[in-house]
Amino acid sequence: MKNIKIVFISVIALTGIVIASSFVKKNPCHETTSKCTPLKKALKKSVPTKNFGELEMANMMVTHGHCSTPFMGKLDHVRTLMDHQNYDGNNPMETLRLSFDIDPKTFKEFRTPVGASKLTTPGLFTNEADDKITFTSTKVFTMGLDWYQINGKLSIKGEEHDATFFATGIRAAHEKKPKYIILHGKLDLYDWGIDYDLMVNGKTNPVPTKWMYLNMKIVLC
Repeated sequence: MKNIKIVFISVIALTGIVIASSFVKKNPCHETTSKCTPLKKALKKSVPTKNFGELEMANMMVTHGHCSTPFMGKLDHVRTLMDHQNYDGNNPMETLRLSFDIDPKTFKEFRTPVGASKLTTPGLFTNEADDKITFTSTKVFTMGLDWYQINGKLSIKGEEHDATFFATGIRAAHEKKPKYIILHGKLDLYDWGIDYDLMVNGKTNPVPTKWMYLNMKIVLC
């Protein structure tokens, strides 16, 4: 009698295990969590494959040190050149040559509807020749790991002056050189004879809105 009870209990326990395992296999949560790879592939396929040059924009801001006006403009003719043969893993961008154009007619404030921005005021950043804002590097200095100073010539309305930008190289831990850089810098608009307050608001400000900041992502070749 005792043996029969043991066998009966064993059968019940075994049956319970079979039912539980069957439930786990049919549980859609387990099926979902065990199939991560197809989801990753699907996400990869959804990433745009357009040329980065079509998507590059420059973020900018004009300020007098307190209030500021953030805006953006389209980057044109971005050109990068590096000496890959004499590449130094510690200083991968000292051979970098960089140039780009920004079209002032594409300026748009982030908080203002299209066509309502004062940044496209004739004569502010544009001239009769429709010259773009252009930059051409002349020298690159290593400031630290993946951190560089880029000196060059910046032209606004056809007038050229020296300008200095700083760049951070972005790369994964296993990569020897950056895939792209984040470029940023600060300009004094008075160097180009631009009185922002006078041209936009009609009168010169005692604390002038003369600082213009630039920040942009540039994909390296």
